[in-house]
Amino acid sequence: EYGFACFRGPEPSWYRSPRVPASIQRVAHLLDVVTVAQPPVALPTRTPEGLVEIPGSMVYFPAHGFRRLIPVSWRVRRALKGLDAAVRQRRVFHLWMHPTNLVDEMEAMFAGLRQILECVSRLRARGSFEVMPMAAVALLAGGRQVAE
Repeated sequence: EYGFACFRGPEPSWYRSPRVPASIQRVAHLLDVVTVAQPPVALPTRTPEGLVEIPGSMVYFPAHGFRRLIPVSWRVRRALKGLDAAVRQRRVFHLWMHPTNLVDEMEAMFAGLRQILECVSRLRARGSFEVMPMAAVALLAGGRQVAE
């Protein structure tokens, strides 16, 4: 009705469950970050209303507060693991952020993002990876079977 075709859904992580308290989910997410765990990759799904949900894979989280203590290199390594998994599994790796996530420690944050995008560029040049905006993913998902 309002022209939306898709939205970013939550990361399909092992700890995301209504049975797991939010405080435990936050600690589990932090555990994934500090162990540089591979972020999830997924396929889009269609909601009963017809929207396409594209699960997030990894937030490029900001470097403010206690997150400042987490090296940018860990963010980069996690993203590269996600890209590798997306290529191997032929799934979507959905890196997302808010522009304000880049404000604190700006030079380091942009340098890390540059490393990730350079890898994306190499994968795309080899024909191993396709970069698409969410609307294109939704259009493609609408034209063929998506996970239900």
